[in-house]
Amino acid sequence: MKRNRIVGLLFFSGLLAASAAAQLSAEDRAAVDSYKSVVKKAQTGKAARRVEAAFEAITTLRDALTREVADGGTLLESLPDADYQRLEKELKGVLINREEIILVRPDNDFWIKLAATKGYDADKAFFAAFYKTYPDDVWPVYNEQQTDVTGCTRFGSLSLVSTYRLWTKFKVKFGSRYGSAVKVEVDAVLEELTQSTCACGTKAQFKRELEEFNRAFPKSPVRSKIDKRLRDLRLGRSEVRASCQSG
Repeated sequence: MKRNRIVGLLFFSGLLAASAAAQLSAEDRAAVDSYKSVVKKAQTGKAARRVEAAFEAITTLRDALTREVADGGTLLESLPDADYQRLEKELKGVLINREEIILVRPDNDFWIKLAATKGYDADKAFFAAFYKTYPDDVWPVYNEQQTDVTGCTRFGSLSLVSTYRLWTKFKVKFGSRYGSAVKVEVDAVLEELTQSTCACGTKAQFKRELEEFNRAFPKSPVRSKIDKRLRDLRLGRSEVRASCQSG
């Protein structure tokens, strides 16, 4: 994948078997315990920002579970099969994978239901937007998966425009709520618009997406970069590949 995404993992008490526990540093264990605590609070009682705190604690957990260990792989990869399988069964609200791609992702259904029962308007709006951005839990709506780890950009679908609008409207309405997660999504769209060279469709579709973005958001922080991409396309020096096959 092109960038890290916001991810989640719930580790069960007891720290697995002794072999797995030995792989967890004190810092890893602290991240695990902290996440367990905030998720439990979010599930058992309704209070302001509890759901948000649980979701945003995921970033620290992801860093712990995907850190490099002595064998050069990640902590998640290093777990013995039995412990990994036990971990899968104990997880709540996440999808994990260590074959081909290291994946620790939120389960949309879990968080939407939690927000509906224990959250407030900001929580419900955030996870509704998150689901629209990641309808299959993993790939954003503006990317088309082509291999296990790569895909092309769906320029011309206007999904980049709609996703940027979705998250900027959320920010206007709810201010600092889910601030770091919202920033990740906004930055991801801007990165795709200004850096992706792998277009699923035609260069005319690429042009349409960028022009519509400029029309909808004339004061965006990447206006000059998009203008340059459009100018390069017009002059025949664009690096964008039409009908691109990634990987």
